[in-house]
Amino acid sequence: MVGAVKPMKDSMKGRRVAEVAAALLQECKKRGIAVSNLKLQKLLYYSEAWSLVLRGESFFSDPIEAWVHGPVVADVFHLYRDSRWSPIPEAKTAAAEDEEALSHIGAVIDAYGTLSASDLERLTHSEDPWMHARQELDPDVPSRNPIDRDAMKAFYSSRIGQ
Repeated sequence: MVGAVKPMKDSMKGRRVAEVAAALLQECKKRGIAVSNLKLQKLLYYSEAWSLVLRGESFFSDPIEAWVHGPVVADVFHLYRDSRWSPIPEAKTAAAEDEEALSHIGAVIDAYGTLSASDLERLTHSEDPWMHARQELDPDVPSRNPIDRDAMKAFYSSRIGQ
């Protein structure tokens, strides 16, 4: 991801996470990439992480929680819950449409879209923000602990240039 996403202007502040999720789903569909709810959650997480690093602000404001299978935005999880582990057939809301948002989403998909949901889960499980939010919980213990955005920004900022 490092170097793949360009800094953006301030036009995305206050974006609804459902719009971001819909845009991720639409762009993945265009590219022939199947997206389950698990994979969507990780793509949302990385969209937020790289926005924090490159823009210095959130891409969306909804909390990201440290669930057993990795970072989750609960409202989006529940919106697409009926797809279970299968690919989500289509977005359930309107998608973000501004060019800067779509450019950012495209760069995130360029960097992470070819990874499987399981690969993305393993990746997030190996990274400090999710591990710190989980604290000392056993791997299979449910959690709604929030992932700290300052921790995300610090961790992914340290990845630039690597």
